[in-house]
Amino acid sequence: MRLVKALAVLSLLMVTPINLHGAPLARFHFVQCPGSPETHLNGVNDNNEAVGYCLGLDGIFHGVKAAGGTLTYVDAPGATNGTFPEDVNSNGAVVGFYLDDAFNHHAFTFANGQFTELVPPGSVLAIAFGVDERGRVSGEAEDEQGVFSGWVYDGITYRTVALGFGITAVRDITERNLATVSWQDQPPFYRSSLYRGGKLTDINVPGAISTVAHGINAAGDVAFSWTDDAGSDHGAAMVSGKITKFDAPGCDMTDATGINDNHVIVGTCTASEAIKGFYVTY
Repeated sequence: MRLVKALAVLSLLMVTPINLHGAPLARFHFVQCPGSPETHLNGVNDNNEAVGYCLGLDGIFHGVKAAGGTLTYVDAPGATNGTFPEDVNSNGAVVGFYLDDAFNHHAFTFANGQFTELVPPGSVLAIAFGVDERGRVSGEAEDEQGVFSGWVYDGITYRTVALGFGITAVRDITERNLATVSWQDQPPFYRSSLYRGGKLTDINVPGAISTVAHGINAAGDVAFSWTDDAGSDHGAAMVSGKITKFDAPGCDMTDATGINDNHVIVGTCTASEAIKGFYVTY
């Protein structure tokens, strides 16, 4: 895996904080890769290191890790058409997927300097979405029949999850055996569930026509992206069981995708001038 360091461009927008569960959010911190019109942040660990990807001048998406004002670029071997990190744990293990020269999806983990491809049994493509502090990885995979199932890999065994109408993903997992699961009930719309204690509970955003629950922390707080009936995407967070909607300031669309135990949420803001990653604290 190729690693290159570059100075991040961080911008602070002074805004009136919004409120989650009675506590004000800190000001949004926006992140853009230098010279890039498109930067996404997807996951964040308890060291407040975030991972995502940005569009390069070569027209290809490159993986990035953001930490302490510095971006580290991460490209997987064989990723001729893009590297897409989705999550990182506090030990620095990064998971995500890359696209080869035929645009096939390959799930990967990058830990202790070693790149490893993850191939759930029977899959023709795979995406890794989440990683917990133990190094267990979650994601989705497509089989030869075109069915997408969620999966969790503990380093030895793959376990699969299938709900709804053929597209299921396990979006994130914690060391306390909590997980977020998204699935389709009426394509193309998604519903989401929280896995806790061997049971699935619906956690859909009120008023949404489609809900994707992404990151989850040890306390069970969840970061969401959801779609309204006009087709616009927004962010939301579930804190202590209460779901609150929010939008990043100045953005036409907001997707909240990662959350950590320090009450930090990361995600992506789509604005007229650029697509930017963001950090915000609740």
